[in-house]
Amino acid sequence: MNNKDKEELREIIQDEVSKQLNKYFEKEPTQSQYGDIKERLYFYYSDTYDNSDIELENALKYIQSNYYYKAIELRYKKDYTYEVIAEIMGVDYTTISRNEKKLLKKLIAYVNK
Repeated sequence: MNNKDKEELREIIQDEVSKQLNKYFEKEPTQSQYGDIKERLYFYYSDTYDNSDIELENALKYIQSNYYYKAIELRYKKDYTYEVIAEIMGVDYTTISRNEKKLLKKLIAYVNK
C-alpha cells in the first residue's frame, strides 16, 4: 500500500469515526453519565492514577486540540472553580461551564462508542 492509499484510507476511517461519534453527540447524556465521567476525570488526574483507563486517555487525546481542553485540566486536576478558570482563560465563567459540558459530552460519547 503506497502513501496515497494510506492517506485515503486514513481519511475514510476518520470520516466514519466522526459520523459514528456525531450520532452519540446528538443524544443528551444522563446525569449518571455526567457523574461517571467526572469521577473518572478526577481519578485520572489524581496522584493514585494507575494507567488503567485507556478509553478515557484516548478520549482526552480526541478533545485535546479544543481550546477549552485546558479548562478540563484545571477543573479536574487542580480542582479550580469556573470563576478561577474563567479568569485564567480571560472569558466569562458561563463560557467555561458551557464548554466544559460540551467537552464532557464528547468524552462520554467517545468512551461509550
